[in-house]
Amino acid sequence: MKRLVVPYGKPCRLSDPGKDFAPEELEKLLQKGLEELNANDLICIFQSYLPAGEYNECAYYLPRAVEYVIEDLPDAFSVLYNLLHWMHENADRLAQDHLFEPLQERFIDIFRTDLQSFELDASPHPYPLHEDRVTTLLEVWNELPRYDSLGDRLLAECLLPPSSYSQAAWIAYLLKNYFAGFSYAQESQIITGWSQDPLLQQKICDIVLENALDNDALCDYWAKCLARCGLL
Repeated sequence: MKRLVVPYGKPCRLSDPGKDFAPEELEKLLQKGLEELNANDLICIFQSYLPAGEYNECAYYLPRAVEYVIEDLPDAFSVLYNLLHWMHENADRLAQDHLFEPLQERFIDIFRTDLQSFELDASPHPYPLHEDRVTTLLEVWNELPRYDSLGDRLLAECLLPPSSYSQAAWIAYLLKNYFAGFSYAQESQIITGWSQDPLLQQKICDIVLENALDNDALCDYWAKCLARCGLL
């Protein structure tokens, strides 16, 4: 994927339109090269409703913010959350600069790629790899009007009808979070629909359990997950 190109050079100052930052904090941020920026720096720059700079000052940092999310570096989901809000707030300016669609396409590609596999991390209480990135995209895309429920539309495109293990596994995982009361899942129309579809629920149970038969850890994970959904 080619690096995003923006029509703005490095700013000589960050204007702090919301008067939310100490001058020395902004000066320290300005002294950093793009590759030196960490999650906290990028969150400051693209902070929802209180960004560190005006549009053209912040836009210079877009390529690094996108790369940070793609590389899934520490706290990338927090960078992503703020960046998506900043994009929504500046959608018209981004469109004028022919940046909104390229940005959107990069995040759509990330979402589709993440849903193509379902692997658990190695923690004592395992989570799917990239779970926080998937759920952040889903939450913000469904919440903010400019995105027009893109999260639900992509879930339908990527996961329905479920025929593979990864499709069934993501549906089961999202249903678990729906029944656990996670707001992003309960506010999703498509996940709400799955919660009322016993035929779909039975199909995903059959798929995930069949694929877990030869793996004791995976069997244990799915037994607990599906029980929390009331499906076992």
